[in-house]
Amino acid sequence: MQKKLMNNQQEFLSGRVIYLIKETQKNIAIARKENMNQLSKYEGWLQTSKPYEKIIYHQGYLAVDRYHDLEVGKIASLFLRSASHKSVVIYQKKLSHGTAKAYPVFQYIAQKI
Repeated sequence: MQKKLMNNQQEFLSGRVIYLIKETQKNIAIARKENMNQLSKYEGWLQTSKPYEKIIYHQGYLAVDRYHDLEVGKIASLFLRSASHKSVVIYQKKLSHGTAKAYPVFQYIAQKI
């Protein structure tokens, strides 16, 4: 009886683990799709914006965030390249100071030239 109960528990747990893995993979795919939509949104803005228009392309601490999220890094690189080609000016606005436990928070802004 106890052996049958253990087998049922193992089957339940292995089924639950497989379900969680599939859900995680689905959530990662959705997040990637949303980020790709973000990248194309910013590319579209670069092509259609008029001089002096501004856009906030990231809020947080880009120096760290770009290494934890590759899509954030791609978006930041897109605006950095655009700034080097002199199509935008990029700057940051500090929203909060950092502490020993938290990074500072900035808005990263691009302005069309």
